[in-house]
Amino acid sequence: MHRILKISQDSCLRVVLILVAMLAASNGQSSAVIPSALTERLANVSEDDFIKVILQFNNHETDLRKSKLTYLGRMQPTEEHRFLISKLQQEAINNDLKINSTIRHLQGQGLLRNYKVFWIAGMASAEARKDAIIALSLQPAVKSVILDSPIQLIEPEMIQAAPADEDGLEPGLEAIGARDAWAMGFDGTGRIVCNIDTGVDGFHPALSSKFRGNQGYPLEQCWYDPYTHTASPTDIAGHGTHTMGIMLGSDDSDTVGVAPGAQWIAAAAIDRGGLIDRTMSDIISSFQWAADPDDNPETVSDLPDVINNSWGIPRGYRPECDGSFWEVIDNCEALGIVCIFAAGNEGPSSQSLRSPADRANSPTNSFAVGAIDGSDESFCIANFSSRGPSGCDGVSLKPQVVAPGVGVRSSFKDGEYVYMSGTSMAAPHVAGAVAILRQAKPKATVDEIKTALMASSQDLGLTGPDYDYGYGIIDIPAALDYLLTTSEVSEDMGDRGNYPEDIAILNNSPNPFNAFTSINFQLERDCWIGVSIYNILGARIANLFEGRLESGRHQIIWNGADDGGNEVSSGFYFLRMETKRSIACHRMIILK
Repeated sequence: MHRILKISQDSCLRVVLILVAMLAASNGQSSAVIPSALTERLANVSEDDFIKVILQFNNHETDLRKSKLTYLGRMQPTEEHRFLISKLQQEAINNDLKINSTIRHLQGQGLLRNYKVFWIAGMASAEARKDAIIALSLQPAVKSVILDSPIQLIEPEMIQAAPADEDGLEPGLEAIGARDAWAMGFDGTGRIVCNIDTGVDGFHPALSSKFRGNQGYPLEQCWYDPYTHTASPTDIAGHGTHTMGIMLGSDDSDTVGVAPGAQWIAAAAIDRGGLIDRTMSDIISSFQWAADPDDNPETVSDLPDVINNSWGIPRGYRPECDGSFWEVIDNCEALGIVCIFAAGNEGPSSQSLRSPADRANSPTNSFAVGAIDGSDESFCIANFSSRGPSGCDGVSLKPQVVAPGVGVRSSFKDGEYVYMSGTSMAAPHVAGAVAILRQAKPKATVDEIKTALMASSQDLGLTGPDYDYGYGIIDIPAALDYLLTTSEVSEDMGDRGNYPEDIAILNNSPNPFNAFTSINFQLERDCWIGVSIYNILGARIANLFEGRLESGRHQIIWNGADDGGNEVSSGFYFLRMETKRSIACHRMIILK
């Protein structure tokens, strides 16, 4: 008498995958990893069903950060951009060549469709049947085959109608010092911000004039829609319009944005409404588009300074501390784009950040932003704001900083305004601050900007960095001051030999000042000295003194005027003192 064993479809599939791995091993190969999420999906679909997957290639060794260090100082920005993108695109070609014959065969058999190779990272996306997934997992060039997992918007905790026209400044902008930054002459002018979100209402009065597509640039360089391929910006949900407004929105005297002088581009890759899937491949495509919007590696004027991300991978779809996006983010940042992430609205539980905001392989990656109440003088942490530490190691600091995210008024779809609450609202405050910092120092690196934001933040909660507030609430004027410590003026000091310093700049008082300031300094010996004032672009605007002085303490009064007798505008200025042996520089602030 024979016993008949009943084997479930799931068990049968697991056996097949084990046999595939054994076969690969017997041939001296290592089969690709197929995570449990994809294995479970395979067990619950028919042989004819297509599954959206992502291939991750082996031996993807293009380290753009290392390449940048190797060539740092040898290339102009355009040359560097061309070099780095060409390096990525060549590796994408090499990856494709390794599996091209298999891809063509599977396509010919009707087992694979919509195959796309990415150059922003060592990845490709496709829709594949079971047999094709198993065949691809046997390819030596493929490290893993993963499910093209859903991506979710970090839904706001509150949405409430707001006045359409409201003079004055939003409390959150006051809280982070935006008004003071504008008074210094920094409002994001000349910089570009981008969001990967639900889209943007391109006709909204607070946003339309700032859309680069309305400034004479081709629409395909300013707007990316991987779903319905609309020709111009649109937003069914309204979330992306709100986050974009926080970054730069303004309409006459009604200012809701941190950097109202900036321009914007956008990718509509999140929650488009209806039954449209939102998956990892759409996000990767969006990052790739943003890394070279005009599809021309020879140009950098189209490149955004910052990408705001108010989305995450829901828990359970991918392993904890999932690294699927890390290479994409790293390569974008190597190209000079600062990537900002909302921490998530799963607080107040500890270790509650979504991926990839939970990444913690360095003090600044991923740069996660928590939410505080900007209208509360104590800047209390929002109950919903996701808390650290990082789930990757249970120790690393998260979030990096906090910003206003409770009852934030900003633009909304159909030309409206609403109040929203969420870390989705906090993150674009930081993204707008990035635009302001880049205006002040265009050559600032991604790490310099992130470090300036953290080091200059106002400490909240427990003394020092903590798992609720990170380093604290961002302070834009303080971040500007920190970033400009190594200004173009002070960097170009030259080599004066190993002589003792002749000059000690004691202070200038008052600082900041309006009409006059006293510059106090000390000379260690009798010598010739030149005293000049430079603007943030490195141009000399005033020559205050040139001649010989005795050793000891001295004072020079500057009346805030240039050599032509014209009063200079508010902003940062640099005092430069020079002898034949040494140079000293000092920052000053004029506030009118």
